[in-house]
Amino acid sequence: MSDNFELSRNMPKSIGYIVLNCLVCALLSSCSAYQTAKIPHDYVLTDAGPTAEPKTLHREPYQLIWSDEFDGQDLNTANWGFETGPSWYNKEQQAYTDQNAFVKEGKLVIEARIENYPEAISPERYTSSRLLSQGKQSWKYGLFEARIKRPSGVGVFPAFWMMGNSYDKEKGNWPACGEVGIVEFLHTEDVDTWSSAITNLHYGKTFAEHKSLDSLATAPQFEQVTDAYHTYSFEWTATTMAWYLDGQLQAPGKIAYTELPDYDDEFNHQEFFLLLSFAVGFDMFDGKLIGDPSKSTWPKKLQVDWVRVYQKD
Repeated sequence: MSDNFELSRNMPKSIGYIVLNCLVCALLSSCSAYQTAKIPHDYVLTDAGPTAEPKTLHREPYQLIWSDEFDGQDLNTANWGFETGPSWYNKEQQAYTDQNAFVKEGKLVIEARIENYPEAISPERYTSSRLLSQGKQSWKYGLFEARIKRPSGVGVFPAFWMMGNSYDKEKGNWPACGEVGIVEFLHTEDVDTWSSAITNLHYGKTFAEHKSLDSLATAPQFEQVTDAYHTYSFEWTATTMAWYLDGQLQAPGKIAYTELPDYDDEFNHQEFFLLLSFAVGFDMFDGKLIGDPSKSTWPKKLQVDWVRVYQKD
């Protein structure tokens, strides 16, 4: 996700496009630490109506080139590392540690808990984990999938996403590194307008030139992606990107780079790495907490059955 971005309150209930003024990519990414910023959302993908595009994911051209099935006793450190420390974006209430993620019964579990973190900025904190494959595994183009069960409850904000290898938290080079939200799960007090599974893109040469595209909802209602496993897929080629839920293209769901304003090859000049993260609570509106975790019971678990990457011959 991004650093302190303003979200729209107009998220539709049905599967289709999401119109947001500026999306959270921030669970995920960062500019300069502890900075507050408002970035205008200047582009949304609108529904073009009936299309000849295939609606079902076709796997025939693809070959599995990498996967983590989480079938060992411990997290595979050849695949994943941790980004740790107090929250540096969106005033989220978690601190990230390397102690909140583990492998159990063939699943990756990221557990968010109520507990103090020694370097926390505020006295009331939660801990969680943010895993990334940067410096270990990365790819340019392909089919990227994960089978995920998200937790329920207000204030949960897990995500499966990607960023370019040039990402550097200390340099604050987001969004020039590029970001792809394969799926981000939001749940707030207002189930009708906020609770959903969403996708997005963030790019731009500099922070001031940030461009955001919030393309679609991957489920019509919050309840349909909570406490059950679903497969979230992202298909990335040299000319297009597409998002799928359980093998079905999400309308409008597929974009060409020609549809992106001021696109300058952010997504085609480098390999991207994967991230799995579980943030807790977030603040997008100048001090107004959106998704108050104190309204939920903890701990909560994000569970990942597997992550797989395919490419064409």
